[in-house]
Amino acid sequence: MDDIIYIADPKSYELYYINPSLHNKLGNPCEDEWHRKKCYKILQGLDAPCPFCTNHLLNHDTFYSWEHYNPLLDSHFAVQDKLVTFNGVEAKLEFAKDISSRIKLEQDLSRQLEAQRVLNNCISLLHTSEAPEVSINKLLGLVAQYHDAERGYIFMLAERNTKLNNSHEWCADGVEPQIHLLQGVDSSVCDSWFKKFKEDGLFFIDSLHDEVPVDSEEYRILDMQGIQSLTTAPLYNTNGSFMGFIGVDNPKRYIKETTIIRAVSSFVADFIDKSRQMEKLYHVSYFDNLTGMRNRNSYSKMIADFRKNPPSRLGVVYVDINGLKAVNDLYGHQEGDKYIRKLGVFLNDLYNECAFRIGGDEFVMLCPEKEEWCYYDRLGKLRAFIESGEFPLAALGYCWRNHDCNVIEQIEIADHMMYKSKEEQYGKYIDKSELFRHKYLPK
Repeated sequence: MDDIIYIADPKSYELYYINPSLHNKLGNPCEDEWHRKKCYKILQGLDAPCPFCTNHLLNHDTFYSWEHYNPLLDSHFAVQDKLVTFNGVEAKLEFAKDISSRIKLEQDLSRQLEAQRVLNNCISLLHTSEAPEVSINKLLGLVAQYHDAERGYIFMLAERNTKLNNSHEWCADGVEPQIHLLQGVDSSVCDSWFKKFKEDGLFFIDSLHDEVPVDSEEYRILDMQGIQSLTTAPLYNTNGSFMGFIGVDNPKRYIKETTIIRAVSSFVADFIDKSRQMEKLYHVSYFDNLTGMRNRNSYSKMIADFRKNPPSRLGVVYVDINGLKAVNDLYGHQEGDKYIRKLGVFLNDLYNECAFRIGGDEFVMLCPEKEEWCYYDRLGKLRAFIESGEFPLAALGYCWRNHDCNVIEQIEIADHMMYKSKEEQYGKYIDKSELFRHKYLPK
């Protein structure tokens, strides 16, 4: 029979009989090497009775059925035990059928189902309404937990591909975060990783001490984090350019299983690439390219927000550069852009998200201040900058209200004041270009 069969004394655990199949699996030992020897020693490699021994459950009438993995034989068995009379004494009879192929099939199927579940959850996470950073960190948690790893992470190339930044991180309970220590890492540390990414599409370290030179920077960085093994996969954008990599540290399960990390790396790369494109689109839509300030779209959105929910206090500042057309005509648009940029940078620093460039030379600040003095303090700094002589003259209008705030009315008031200031300044000059020709532009 192909099945394993043996007979042993249920009290002394001495082996009486083994069939040829078991004899072969044990390496064909001589009879005196197994006969009357302890069954737990010969069959399980143990020094004491098996903790899972079934002797106390057996009788002469029925078989007791169970399953067991034998590490000595590296096989799974479906086992049947009962008591029998053997050569006049009570003995234990065991039949064991090797079911390793069935168990492996079940494990493979279970692993595939679990992998599919994890992948579905990862895809779902990347399509939720949560912030991208939150979604990616949760995804890293799913991948790390699948591998029973201590940490999941993403590194992205930066500074013309010379540096690596740890951009995202998930840590298991009790594992110290490392993301704050892993910014600006020299990308040359991972040169061997990049080579493997190109060759194999993955990079593994099974044993840090055995595979990485102890005197290398790579070893130092990994060792300081307590990393003994890792699994990583590259991230490529839609153009096929390498962006970074995703990985898990100290995985204890599915160490060489590549299904999850390969698939997830593709999802994550696509998600990050699209998020970057969306950020660029958002920036183009809501920010001014010349000054870095928020543009008219942002301005219109904030006005709509204030009309819907008026702030309790609101200050408006309206600024217009005088005679910009003359500068462009006399010295070219590049010279005019310098003054737009200079004022825009100053306003952006002073007012930040409250500052908007709404036209070629027009700027508006919408300031829902907590205190009136804050509004007038910044207004004083702006006036000093305009009148410092380091910048062409600009017309200034403003309006502050402690109550009954109406953003449209206040903009109109500030706009009217600005135009009155502009008329007063232009009235001093017959030729508008004189504003710039003699005093404010280099000769």
